[in-house]
Amino acid sequence: MMKFQVYSEKDIFENIWLDNVKYSNWNNILKFHADVYLNISKQDFEADIDDTENSILFQFLQATGGKGLKDDELFFIEFEKDNSVVLSSPLSVFFLNKDDSIIRELSEKFGLIFQNEKIEDSLLSNTFFKNFKKGDVYKDGVAISWETLKIPFRLRMNSLVITEEHLFHNEKNVRGIKVNVGLENLLGFLNLVLPQNLGVDFHLVVVTELKNASVTEDIAKEYYDKINTQLATIRSYKIVFELVFTNETLHNRSAYSNYQVITLDKGYKVFSVFGDGKVEEKNKLTVNQIFLVSKPDAGDTHYQEIIDDIPIIKKGIKNSTEYVKAKGNGFPNFKCFGISSTFSIQNRLINHFP
Repeated sequence: MMKFQVYSEKDIFENIWLDNVKYSNWNNILKFHADVYLNISKQDFEADIDDTENSILFQFLQATGGKGLKDDELFFIEFEKDNSVVLSSPLSVFFLNKDDSIIRELSEKFGLIFQNEKIEDSLLSNTFFKNFKKGDVYKDGVAISWETLKIPFRLRMNSLVITEEHLFHNEKNVRGIKVNVGLENLLGFLNLVLPQNLGVDFHLVVVTELKNASVTEDIAKEYYDKINTQLATIRSYKIVFELVFTNETLHNRSAYSNYQVITLDKGYKVFSVFGDGKVEEKNKLTVNQIFLVSKPDAGDTHYQEIIDDIPIIKKGIKNSTEYVKAKGNGFPNFKCFGISSTFSIQNRLINHFP
């Protein structure tokens, strides 16, 4: 099983492990769900463990059956030379001996979680839920629909994978113009969840189906172009957007990021496209951090959901990219837009999985 990755200074790791009351969530994550990579040389690591009576590292290995703890001084050396090395580890956190301002800068630049000795134990265990009732109106001053929602905790991310098989299957006629309900709601959703600032390219892939054979390549390209154009107006950083139509998607309507699983119970037909802020039909929005559940006897983590689901999504993407590479975008349910010239997906979260 692919484990969550924790890169840590030795002293911070030891402080977390020694206080399983104050840092109960992190203790569960470290013990049951993570591989821990310490900033320590192999020689010092082995010498520490050999001192069995005093070694905190030895205590941890005893508790985990000798698993989940490794020396990785090289990573920290490379990180000091080039901070962007963290981009190759999208499902990771980093505990560093750096001051608060640098920690904030790193977190904002890379969309990943960095902490120092001021450890926030609940950082990966938050949740947000909204129950949409049909006919309710969401207006707050000039804000309307998605704009009225506020998630009370920061969503750190640099990659997002969205799967929704029926995303583009609803249209409404608005003053003589066909408006795609799913597309419009997707844009509102993205404006809600995407980080306000980022110092690297954001990777977004949307995976869906086209069950209507009348949706031509030109129409599908219009969907892609509209989303891509709108993304540039809501965020200042570059968003690498890929849209994949395939015959194999998950039935759940979920978005997977570095640290969250976000689910819309009935998909993206949430708000009316007539500008009145009215809810189209009963729906539920759930934003779960990946270790909302961290005790093994409490069920599966949402991190487990990510590592179970994304390989399935990747298989569906591969079906489409291979077809399009061989025969082009003609077949109704195999179309790709925004992918690289080599017909491969660029999304770093997708590519994290074999």
